[in-house]
This record gives sequence, structure tokens and C-alpha cells, in this order.
Amino acid sequence: MRKLISAIIFGLFLMSTQTFAGVNVGAQLGKAAFYGEGRETLSNNQGGTGSTSVVTTEAGAFTDSISAIFIEYAFEEAPIALGIERVIDTIKTPTNINEVGPFGGSGSMKTNTVRAEFENIIGIYATVKVPFGLYLKAGYKEAEVQTKEVMETTSSYPDQDVDGWMFGLGFEKVFEEMGIFARLEANATLWDEVSVNSDAGTYANIKINDMMSARATLSLGKSF
Repeated sequence: MRKLISAIIFGLFLMSTQTFAGVNVGAQLGKAAFYGEGRETLSNNQGGTGSTSVVTTEAGAFTDSISAIFIEYAFEEAPIALGIERVIDTIKTPTNINEVGPFGGSGSMKTNTVRAEFENIIGIYATVKVPFGLYLKAGYKEAEVQTKEVMETTSSYPDQDVDGWMFGLGFEKVFEEMGIFARLEANATLWDEVSVNSDAGTYANIKINDMMSARATLSLGKSF
């Protein structure tokens, strides 16, 4: 899917360089909230179906500041714009601490700490203007999820890509004499399920369900 996004970015670039007519560029600042339910399975059997296993399920939410840049191509003959946005920040989840073991009733308890970082969040979208300065927004997003763990069980988790679908509503105020605009926007993204197996040591699996995020942003931009 990243190849498709790259092709769309290239297409937008070609359209926007035809004299720069219809091009909007801008930046966003705002606050984001994230929610997900995680399930971790640890087992002394590499297949994950051994007689001794520990399953931990936990749901959590957190908030973080967020900033992004965007470029759009607005069609003259229709109230529609196509855009691409890139989140500048790295979104960091809180650290989860989990004590596991001993497997089989022997040995000592071990402490694992895991957190995740969402990087390279990029999205493509379309906006449609409706009356009263409002607009509707829908699009597709991708992100790289990097796990930052300290695993006493000698297991570790590889990085994973995640996709999501975004829907939003906003209000735009255009200052035509200066060629600038301001937007207030709220949007939500429903992310796909993530399932990752450990790549060494004791069998371990992390699965994240019901991942979603919501954003409230203020944007300032320039129209050409």
C-alpha cells in the first residue's frame, strides 16, 4: 500500500505544479487521544499451545500532542480537494510493566516492560465542502509501530505496519485578500488489528484489537 500512496503523492505533485493553481499547503497543531485493547500470550512452548502459558489482557487509553504538515490540490470545477498529510511527531504509548512466571512452578518472577512508538504516520484524504463553511473529510492512513521492550524472557517483537481509515468534520475560514485559511477539525481513525510474534526465546504473541484514535486540530495554510 505504501507504493500506492507514493503514486498518489506523485500524482498530486504533478497536478500542483501545473502553475500552482489550486494548491493549498499548511500545518496542523492539535491534541490526539488513542485507545486499544492488548492481549499478550507467553508460553514455554514455541508453538504457543504448551500446557504452561500466561495470558494478559489489558485495555488502555492515552493522549499526546500532535503536529502535521499537508499539501492539497483543490479542483476549480467542484468543491473537492485531494490531499496528503505527514505527522511530524513520534507518538509514544505509556510503558506497560508485566510480571510473568515462574513457568511450571519453579524459578523466579520476571519483569517485562513494553511500550510502542508510532512513526511515519502518513495519510491520503479527500475533502468535500458543504454549506456554512463546513467540510467533510475521509481518507486512509499508514503508520509504523516500533516496539520498545525490555524482555526478561529473552523474547523481542519486530516492528509492524498498521493501516487505518479516517473520517472527519471541519470548519474553514478563508481570508481571500491574503490568500490564507484557517481550519478547526475533528477526526477519528479506526486502525486495523495488529498481531506480532516474538522473534527469539520463549514464545510470545501480542495482539492489539479495537485500536482507534481521535484528533482535534487547528490548521493554518496558504492557497495559491
